[in-house]
Amino acid sequence: MKKIVLLCVSSLLLHSANVFARDNETSRIEEDRTDSPYTVLLLQDRESKHHSGDRTGGTRSNDLINLGWGYAKDAFDVYYRERKIEGAQVSRFEVLIDGYAKDPFTVYYKGRKIEGAQTNRFEVLGDGYAKDPFTTYYFGKKVEGAQSSRVENLGDGYTKDAFDVYYKGQKIEGAQTNRFQTLGYGYAKDAFTVYYRGRKIEGAQTNRFEVLRDGYAKDAFSTYYFGKKVEDTQSSRVESLKDGYTKDAFDVYYRGRKIEGAQTNRFQTLRDGYAKDPFSVYFRGQKIEGAQTNRFESLGDGYAKDAFSVYFRGQKIEGAQTNRFQIVGDGYAKDAFSVYHWGRKVEGANPSRF
Repeated sequence: MKKIVLLCVSSLLLHSANVFARDNETSRIEEDRTDSPYTVLLLQDRESKHHSGDRTGGTRSNDLINLGWGYAKDAFDVYYRERKIEGAQVSRFEVLIDGYAKDPFTVYYKGRKIEGAQTNRFEVLGDGYAKDPFTTYYFGKKVEGAQSSRVENLGDGYTKDAFDVYYKGQKIEGAQTNRFQTLGYGYAKDAFTVYYRGRKIEGAQTNRFEVLRDGYAKDAFSTYYFGKKVEDTQSSRVESLKDGYTKDAFDVYYRGRKIEGAQTNRFQTLRDGYAKDPFSVYFRGQKIEGAQTNRFESLGDGYAKDAFSVYFRGQKIEGAQTNRFQIVGDGYAKDAFSVYHWGRKVEGANPSRF
């Protein structure tokens, strides 16, 4: 009898537990139904964010307009490289150049507000320089002491006003503004001094200073490479070639460094850093051991060959067939049996299908 009672009680408790669990599950399902007011609003909010973008997070709507220089806008906001510009007036936002932009009340550089800049008379000069009636700016930062009313962009990072000369926003002490001129490749001069990237070149003669190319320059007595003196050169006979090579009556140089043994009278530059004379081949001023100068040919993309070997950036490619070697492009090349990418063999590649 006791066993029957216990079984009945256990059955009743199990039934109650199942009912509770079912009711609880039903309650949870009912709360998750899409006809719940909260759920409908949540789904609408998610759908709205999916289509029009959560503006607090900096995402955008599908009608985004590219304004150039990294700027874009939609119906409500302005962005710089996907970052929302807080407070920018979308309807009257104007992109200038060099990363500058403005609306009726604010000037921006690369999306960041330039404090104190006057928007109605703001002017971009070029090379990162800009000005308003009272201030000169370089890449969005104020150039201290510069007179904006008389400022002039000279190019190559140089600018001047009525009294001073600046390089990349920094004042060049002692530079004469009335006779200052830029020469190219970072060089400039006034009546008494020659400069490279705003720094004085000690001993350089301004009246006979001449810029060659690829960073080389000379005066009556010295040769310079990117503002540094090249020792032991004859500047009166110096000749700038290309790809960093230069020569005078007796020696050949690569990027200001003398190439030992190079023959100056028959030295020839090729391309991609290759050069040769009657007895040797060079890559970026370094001799390529064993290369045959009379049949040496620069192919492009850093590849070169002679009668027996193929080279990539001056290094021999082992096993490459010189007679059927050809450039494919984008660093790829091939011969009859192999494909190469930037001088390395591409395992398994079929050259006939490449």
